[in-house]
Amino acid sequence: MKNIDKGFVAEIALAIGAILALTLAVIALSIIAIPVHAFILKLAWNYVMPTLFGLPKIGFWQALALVFVTRILIKSSNSNTNHCSKN
Repeated sequence: MKNIDKGFVAEIALAIGAILALTLAVIALSIIAIPVHAFILKLAWNYVMPTLFGLPKIGFWQALALVFVTRILIKSSNSNTNHCSKN
């Protein structure tokens, strides 16, 4: 076997550890941020929409569904605007 520089292996291991830690942090933040977003949406909806438009109040699960639907719609509208037009 060839001699492998132990410092290089340590740097690779450190980089892999950093990538793994960053990935886990993003996942944890998403798990926390999405329900918080839904809760804030629920509060805003229940404060504004019934008064202005006579719409019913919504619960947490309906607000969570609205969060996912709006993300899907926003992503699909963004993907349609990124097309390059050829003249």
